[in-house]
Amino acid sequence: MKILPVELYGLSLRLIDISDAKDIASLRSSPELTKYMITLEEDVEKQKEWIRAYKERESLEVDYYFAYENENGLIGYNRISKINWQDMTGFAASWIKKPAVKGFAKEMFLARCDVAFHMLGLKVLFTEIHEKNQRAIKYWVAYGAEAILHRNEFITFKLPSDIYETYKYGQS
Repeated sequence: MKILPVELYGLSLRLIDISDAKDIASLRSSPELTKYMITLEEDVEKQKEWIRAYKERESLEVDYYFAYENENGLIGYNRISKINWQDMTGFAASWIKKPAVKGFAKEMFLARCDVAFHMLGLKVLFTEIHEKNQRAIKYWVAYGAEAILHRNEFITFKLPSDIYETYKYGQS
């Protein structure tokens, strides 16, 4: 399924490739940027191996990891993974943004949801957010997500596509 590249909300989205390994490794190894997610070691070769394995999951259409860019370059990354085509659900994960880039959080959130719901046709997105990550919780709740589980400092949210659409147009 060819879903990207695409332009949404003033951002260019494309699927990651091996050339992204250095940027992903750099961002994912920053304790400040990953304080609410798993911090990885800054090992570009390990990141390339991970991307090769991811590309197999992408070919099976169960995982899409994409980069956000604009005319000034890279903004950040995130994923829609664990796609279950029978249930039409997916899991939003690995959201990370370059610290030097100001803004774009709302646009990244909307673009990811639009890819999930409009391009992939998913009916529900789930995510896990650390309970202290109030900025991320704010975005999910603002667009109608419901907390369905709180375990080990993480809250699982469920966002149905119809609820997202109702809230999205109410936010504009």
